[in-house]
Amino acid sequence: MFPRQLYRIINRNTLRFYNKKLNHAFASDNARGIAPDILDNIVKCNENVPSIIAYGMPKDDYTISIKEKFIKRFNWPVDTEVFFVGIGTAGNIISIQGLGIYSYESVICSDQAHIFTSECGALEKMAGGIRLVPLQTDPKHAKISPKDLEIYCKENIFLNPKSYDEHSHVARGITLSHPTELGALYTIDELKEIKKIADQYDLFVHMDGARITQALVEDEQLVNVLPHVIDAITFGGTKAGMMYGEALVFFSNGRIPKEYTQRHRHKLIKQNMQLFSKQRFIAAQFEALLDCYPKLATQANNMALSLWEAINELDSKDIFVPDYPETNQIFVHMPTNTASKLQEIYTCYVWSTYDDKSVVRFVTAFNTTAEEISNLVDTIKSC
Repeated sequence: MFPRQLYRIINRNTLRFYNKKLNHAFASDNARGIAPDILDNIVKCNENVPSIIAYGMPKDDYTISIKEKFIKRFNWPVDTEVFFVGIGTAGNIISIQGLGIYSYESVICSDQAHIFTSECGALEKMAGGIRLVPLQTDPKHAKISPKDLEIYCKENIFLNPKSYDEHSHVARGITLSHPTELGALYTIDELKEIKKIADQYDLFVHMDGARITQALVEDEQLVNVLPHVIDAITFGGTKAGMMYGEALVFFSNGRIPKEYTQRHRHKLIKQNMQLFSKQRFIAAQFEALLDCYPKLATQANNMALSLWEAINELDSKDIFVPDYPETNQIFVHMPTNTASKLQEIYTCYVWSTYDDKSVVRFVTAFNTTAEEISNLVDTIKSC
């Protein structure tokens, strides 16, 4: 069968899947609505700032003030730079480009990283040739091992005589998902060790923080450590409870070339079609999120823990969650026929399969309720 024919079949099946009247409560935190505090602040901004200079440029005092609040909220260095964009994929691209990584260089990532598996080659296309180099990671957590990273760097940078000749794509950066695509968290010691290796091989460190608020509430020290272990982060707002919006945060660290000024990054944002004219409405959402994210993220993580406990209380050899959830994603092992029946009722994704089992992902959010958890578990039992 030709690939195009196969694609059409897959697309038809996908349409049938989405046309069903399913319960989307645990499909993704993207499926949820807007947190009330954030929605209220959009309205407040609309009323209090009826007009202002567009594009969030220097004369947009409101947007500038929220960027300053962002830095003060986390007590980050005053030379930290913050920019607002609409979506995470673009945020990752601009963050990596904004570090001064060129089209003939590459970025190391996990083989399970969203930027590698689920962004449709966007970095390679939009950044003009920057290549992703995936490292094999443990399927239980998808974290890049400092040991594996050091082995790769030693073999492909230090000992490779072609590393810096005109024919090769040489590594210039690392991107880490935190939490990972499996909901796992790097320890602070792991982040420090990765940064040490990165500095040794002159690599920038970028963090895909699509669910960073989930990580921040689990480790109080993380916010203070970030400026010392990464160079840039795509700070997620959409999954945290915003309508849309991500913040790009750049830490100076004295390593960014002088020509990569704030003006240069504004140009990258425009080139990548993320320069929103009414940028103040992204800023307004972050203004509220900076205050309410502990409440929102804690609720999401606690509901994941509740789901984990409820599944384990089934005391079933066929339906179980082997690993304690560190954040708001749960991966339930169940018979494949149970998963198939469940997908007739809930939108849920089969992450992997083995033997006659399927591993199904469920994601909790800021407004997940105990009743929803109970209904889901009852449905799984009935399947």
